[in-house]
Formats: sequence, C-alpha cells, structure tokens
Amino acid sequence: MAKRNLLDKMRKHYEMTEKMLEQFLKKIIHFALIKPRVIVSVPSGVTEVEERAVIQATMEAGARRVYLIEEPFAAALGAKLNISGPDGHMIVDIGGASTECVIGRGHDMIEGESFHVGCVNTSVTFFKDRKITAQSMRRAILSATSVLDGSEYKFVKGNWQEAFGSSGTVSAVSSILAALKITDGSITLYALEQLKDRLIHAESIDKIKFDGLKEDRREVLAGGIAVLIAVFNKLKIDVMKVADGALRYGILYDLAGRKLQRDPREASVERMMAAFHVD
Repeated sequence: MAKRNLLDKMRKHYEMTEKMLEQFLKKIIHFALIKPRVIVSVPSGVTEVEERAVIQATMEAGARRVYLIEEPFAAALGAKLNISGPDGHMIVDIGGASTECVIGRGHDMIEGESFHVGCVNTSVTFFKDRKITAQSMRRAILSATSVLDGSEYKFVKGNWQEAFGSSGTVSAVSSILAALKITDGSITLYALEQLKDRLIHAESIDKIKFDGLKEDRREVLAGGIAVLIAVFNKLKIDVMKVADGALRYGILYDLAGRKLQRDPREASVERMMAAFHVD
C-alpha cells in the first residue's frame, strides 16, 4: 500500500509538471514556426532517473530539445559579478523551495550545492497560520540550519572573499535595511536579527509594513529571513552584498551562450553539459 501511494504521488507530480510545462510552451509555440529549445534548472545532486523524467516531461510538453543546468551553476552565471580577478566569491540564491550556494573563482564554479529549504516552504511550514512568534521564528531558523548541516567544509570562508545574494529575498531585505537606515543596503547578521525582532513584534504577516515591500514578498518574508539567518550562522558570513542577477538570468546567459558560441563562460557550460550527457 505504501509503495502504491508513493508511486501514485510521483505520477501526479509528473503529470502536474508536464501540464505546467505545456501551458508555458503553448505561449511560445503559438508565435513560433518550430518547437523551442528549453533549458531547465535542476537542483544539484539529482539522480539520473530524475534527470530523465525532467527531460521526458519537457519533450512531451512540446520542446524540440532539452538542456539541463544545475541551479547553483545558473546562480553563479546569473550573479553578473566581476569574475575576472583571482578572488573567490560566494553566491547565495534563496528560492521558494531551495537555496543555492556557489563558490566561483574566475569563470569556474569551485563548489555548488542545492539545499532543500527556501522562503516559501519555510513560510508555509512555520507561519501557516500567518502568526509570527519568537518560538515559530526560532523553529524556522533551527529547521533551516539543520538542512545546511554538513555544508561548512565546502563553503569555508578561506575559499571566498566576498558574499553576494542574488534573489528576491536578499533584494527585499537589502531595500528594507536601507529604508530603515539600519545599513546602507548591505546585509549583516546583526541587521537580520533586528528585522527578525520587528517581524515578531508585528505578530502577524498581515501586519508587516515596510516601505517598498511588495505584497507577494511580504507573504514569504518571515521564511526568507529565517533562511538567511541560518545561512549567515552556518556559513560564517559577515557581510552580504546584493548581486543584480539570479537563476533566471543565469539560465538565459547559458542558453544564449549555447546559441551564439561566444559567451566567455562557455568552457564552464560545456563541462556542465558533459556532466549531464547532453549535446
């Protein structure tokens, strides 16, 4: 019975993914004469079975060719940093259900990993009643920290000199800190703790009010701050700056590089393509 339920759940997820892709591709195919090429970002550490499932679902949805790129690598491409120097950079991209951490130096990704914790799933799990308490925030931070356990050795500070964030969560937090004149927009653990206290004082997601904060971002701000605090604590980050790019830009750069054959990061892309056995 348990095996049957698991298979049913997997089948439903596959069907939902395929239907979602179909809707996206319909909008593109409607204006195109040929089927599009599609690049899909996937968490690092996905199995070959999962890779094949993603490719098959995308092909059945109407793609002409499917490429896979690891999300940490896409985050590194999309961060749009000055990567010509010898110094290493840490890039953190907090998504809805996963967080990508990358160390890049020059045009190479030194380390990269996807962690299954993000602003949406954390908010839904720990603030589902829309109430924000010291206890719920503490539990959210501890949960996010546990997901990051074991990552310290990969992302020790000796491997990077500057930390950058490239997500909506990081951008929103930076804007709030600057508006409140807590920092100049740079993010520190002390500043995050101040924002955490303000959220707890608000008591409810509905009562969160910061200048420039968008409605959709307000819904997941508590979860995003909990994840950020966990990242700062676990990876020993002192200061994080905002990078303009994100996963979506990395995916576009990667696809453009494949087509134009002139992207300066082409060698890294080719290595990733080889790893995923795509041509």
